[in-house]
Amino acid sequence: MAAVDDGGNFAVTTTAQSLTVALSIAGNKHFNRVSVKLSAGALSTGTCYWGNSDVQSDGTNAHGELEPGRGYDFYSGVGWLVNTDDIYIAGPENAANVLFVNCMA
Repeated sequence: MAAVDDGGNFAVTTTAQSLTVALSIAGNKHFNRVSVKLSAGALSTGTCYWGNSDVQSDGTNAHGELEPGRGYDFYSGVGWLVNTDDIYIAGPENAANVLFVNCMA
């Protein structure tokens, strides 16, 4: 794998945001792997959820969840790559709920 091409961190909000928008990545970028991890710590509250643009902060329409300190990797497959435009995150709004993201070219 190549070095990190894009990524960063952002505070999770109750309104679903795509990783592209949240990280200010130039649109329509594709990666071999996108790794996300929710911050851990005494001030981190609640579970955050990932899914399509209709994912809600209570888990409605979620494809998966991220508990504080836990992560998830989105991998590419044969003939397709991971697009940050297609991954949305929502959860309880709290300044300590920070999502760390690495996008591997």
